[in-house]
Formats: sequence, structure tokens, C-alpha cells
Amino acid sequence: MDEQSPLEKYGIDLNAQVGKQEVEDVHEVKVNQVIQALCRRIKNSPLILGEASAARSVADSLARRIVNEEVPENLLHKRLIALNIEGLLAEPDEIENRLQAFMKAAVQKAGELILFVPEVQLIFDIEITSPLDIGFSLTRAVRQGEIQVIGVTTVEQLHLAAEKNSALIYCFRGSKIQIP
Repeated sequence: MDEQSPLEKYGIDLNAQVGKQEVEDVHEVKVNQVIQALCRRIKNSPLILGEASAARSVADSLARRIVNEEVPENLLHKRLIALNIEGLLAEPDEIENRLQAFMKAAVQKAGELILFVPEVQLIFDIEITSPLDIGFSLTRAVRQGEIQVIGVTTVEQLHLAAEKNSALIYCFRGSKIQIP
């Protein structure tokens, strides 16, 4: 039996779900803002400020546009992979190892995918027992252009996370999109 890759195990391929559900472009302007941010040469990982469900509808609309080839050329062949935070955190042991494996697999496929991370502040809040800080690793990968991420958090959670760890703010500096 084939073992699932960390991307398959802890990620949801939103492109593969296009057509299985009706997606309405309720946030068309926000989807366009996300597309514009993703197409930038630098600072191309947007942070959506709003509720996870509204941000997920933006991500679903983006995935539909990618599949239907309604995006700029540099996004045409990208897969939008949503990090399944609940699945990742379901087993409290070895969260760090699972997240590291997921991030390593994502970086290896960097030119092929965009990560969608709901409740991104949780990554910066995970208690780390080793010297490697997952939030720092994500920030480094984003800032060095190794990976593109669409992060999601609320304004309140952003402020709380920033009090503990400024890496979240630094990671998504310059690309915040507010959803009402």
C-alpha cells in the first residue's frame, strides 16, 4: 500500500474539489486582490483578515478560476492546497514533525502550488521543543520566495499573535486583504 505524502495527508487539494460544489464569487473583488498579490514578484503571499469560512470561499473561487484558466499565466498550473489544521492537530504527539514534513514537501513543490492556511496564527503559536521554530521556518520560506502562502486570521488573532511573536506580521508584510 502506498503511503500518503504529507501534502496528501494534511492538505486538501482545492483544485480537485472544483465542480464537486457550487462556488459563487461572493467576494469577487477580494479574489481579484488575492490574484494580484500572488502575481507580484515579491511580497506575494497575502494574508486574508476575516473569518475562515469567508476566506475559504475566496480560496474556492480562486481554485475554480485556476481550473477554468481564468487567471494570469503564472498561476495557470498551480495547485491550491489547503492545510488541514484540524487533521494536523488531531493527534497531539509529534505536531512539530508532521508540520515540518508538510512544509518540506510544500517547499519541494513550490513552483507548483500555493498553500492556503486557515488560522495561520496557530502555526506561530505551536509550542516547539526543538530549536527549529515552525513560524520562523514558514516566514523564511515565504520571504525567500521558496513558497507562496495565503494565510487567514482575524484582526483580533493577528494582534494577539503579534504580541507573542512578530514573525506572523513579518511573514505577510505588505499583503493584507480585509474581508468583512
